[in-house]
Amino acid sequence: VPEMRVSTERFDSHEAAAEAGRRLGELEKMTDQALRQQCEEWGMPLRDGLDREEYLSRLQFAAIWSQLPARELEKECKDMGIDLSKVKLSGGATDKRRMELLDVLLCSV
Repeated sequence: VPEMRVSTERFDSHEAAAEAGRRLGELEKMTDQALRQQCEEWGMPLRDGLDREEYLSRLQFAAIWSQLPARELEKECKDMGIDLSKVKLSGGATDKRRMELLDVLLCSV
């Protein structure tokens, strides 16, 4: 899983940045079983033998991505080598497009 550095400037609002921070704090307190269950709920592909740090890392990315606007999610896809021209996405900067980009990213970690 790639390392992620996030500037608060990437979020559309201070509230979105604060929500990402709140979610990150909650993840740290979760049990291993709860982390795995959260990955499953978010539809993230799982392999047998993942340890706590791998689950936590995946969910930390998800917590941040879930609060980023579509333009930043597109940058994340590009940084991860995901060719969006091969992915069917809704047009414009709609919330539906943002959710589709989030799904692409969640399936890639």
